[in-house]
Amino acid sequence: HAREHGVEPEEAARRAQAAEALNALLLQNAVETLHTLERLDWRELSCALGSVHIWLMRDPAGVYPRMDFDSRQLYIRAVARIARRAGISQDAVARACVVAASEAQGPARHVGWHLMEGEGQERFMEALGADTPALRARFRLRAGAKHIYMAAVAALALAWIAALCALGMPVWLGVTGIAPALTLAQQLADRICARIAGPRVLPRLALDEGVPDELRTLVTIPALLTSAERARELARQLETLAALDDDANVDFLLLGDFADSPRAAEAADDAIAAAARGAIESANARAGRARFFCLQRRREYNETHSRYMAHERKRGALMALNRLLLTGESEFEGETPAQLGRGYAFVITLDADTRVPPGALRRRIGTLGHPLNRAGEGQGGGWAVLQPRMELSLAAVTSPFVRALAGAGGFDAYQFAVSEALWDMTGEGSYAGKGIYDLRAFDTRLRGALPDNAILSHDLLEGMLAGAGYMSDTPLYDGFPQTLESYLKRLHRWTRGDWQLMRY
Repeated sequence: HAREHGVEPEEAARRAQAAEALNALLLQNAVETLHTLERLDWRELSCALGSVHIWLMRDPAGVYPRMDFDSRQLYIRAVARIARRAGISQDAVARACVVAASEAQGPARHVGWHLMEGEGQERFMEALGADTPALRARFRLRAGAKHIYMAAVAALALAWIAALCALGMPVWLGVTGIAPALTLAQQLADRICARIAGPRVLPRLALDEGVPDELRTLVTIPALLTSAERARELARQLETLAALDDDANVDFLLLGDFADSPRAAEAADDAIAAAARGAIESANARAGRARFFCLQRRREYNETHSRYMAHERKRGALMALNRLLLTGESEFEGETPAQLGRGYAFVITLDADTRVPPGALRRRIGTLGHPLNRAGEGQGGGWAVLQPRMELSLAAVTSPFVRALAGAGGFDAYQFAVSEALWDMTGEGSYAGKGIYDLRAFDTRLRGALPDNAILSHDLLEGMLAGAGYMSDTPLYDGFPQTLESYLKRLHRWTRGDWQLMRY
């Protein structure tokens, strides 16, 4: 066939091999190109090509370049909103923001201070000529949003009861229906607020290269050590947390108390304390350095309860830890590890049954470490403590009882941020004891503020006094009482705590 076309067989074979080699090369190049495209971070690329992003990268405080992608998008969207209200281009807003930041000092030197909601944004929009009556009304509405929300819930509940009474329901039945009516009214108000305000998400520093020295953090589990096995179990849990967030500037502490007792000391106390210390030493040996610690308090007599117990239980343990880290004064047994004087900026508190996803600790540090969120630096004074969103752990769903009361549990991959109406409208979160707090700000705002032997639900009150924010986009996973008896005991404890907070 080749000779019919005047081509020798050897030449035809050479041409066929060359064509095959060319096709193979083209196919290889196509596959490598697809792999390269797959590895590209298109979000970062599209962001880097935007002129607003290029302007904000000139942030005089140097904060914007250190933020993660989602936080940068918050700023870019804020520029777009301000541009619409001011009637000018987005480039003009971004350029004016950089100029305003370069002429300021302190927190206002960061471009975010002028873009995000608060005093800085209000001043910046006035400077751009966007100070309209509608805008001023919006700022006034935000200032009174908490009272408006509470009034709306009460009005909806009363309207519901009045409607039922108008339909012939007895008055006594209407009185007993106040609690469910309030619940329904709150759910309705939350839905309305979610549509008006939308989820409020806090900006965050990207700590992909590790936690910097100035944000050094101590992760602690305050817990009752009821047995030697319990102490070893909690130490293993700290090791698991360390494996999920392996960082040289994140350390882990077991903050232990003995259970209440009619005596100052029990026969098993020494064995429990020895087990805790031994488990921590073994964890440090496996880690190759001292990054796990254990602190233990002894019981003292409490006249109010007529029992020996750790002073103020969990609240007392954390306040004693704060004093130790800030001043070196120790209320704990034995010699205090020298490494605990490393100069921690933040403390993360977790319950014994809290489950933490990989990278979650670092995301919390990056959020509280952002200048807009830190106490004394951010808009409106920032927050001393941040409370993450809490979801039901999948491991806690072990019976139809738990499933009926708390749901299926686990991770919802379709949720990025969950709306919390009061937080979205007012910027005030509810602290539930499993968050991250600024060590110095938290201790300064709470020292001497709460009386002894008077408060059971201390977390909520601490958040109100110190200033609590809410991290809606980074969940932790919590346990749930496994029996009706344990559920009712917890409900009874929470109810007592709520009644004690009434006077505050």
